[in-house]
Amino acid sequence: MIVIPGSDGGALAALDAQGLTAMEEDGALRLEEPFPGTPYFESIGIEYDYYADAPVVIARTQIESERVPKELFFIPALLLLAGIVLIQRPRARQPAF
Repeated sequence: MIVIPGSDGGALAALDAQGLTAMEEDGALRLEEPFPGTPYFESIGIEYDYYADAPVVIARTQIESERVPKELFFIPALLLLAGIVLIQRPRARQPAF
């Protein structure tokens, strides 16, 4: 998996900016061999065989989405805990038998 920063020109422009060439062929994005001197030549240039019978294709892409901070989930959890404490407080003062 590699992470490529977004670009205003679209996905193909972002790939081209990183030195990766993708071509649409038969409904799939086929990845060409990275050029020497590009950022991904050392990491994925050696890992795959770009000239084999099965071409290297981009199988999946993911986009980072905007999320709320994870600390906000503590607020409802603490409110639930306070509610349980308030409900259970009278039981703690009663004798066991």
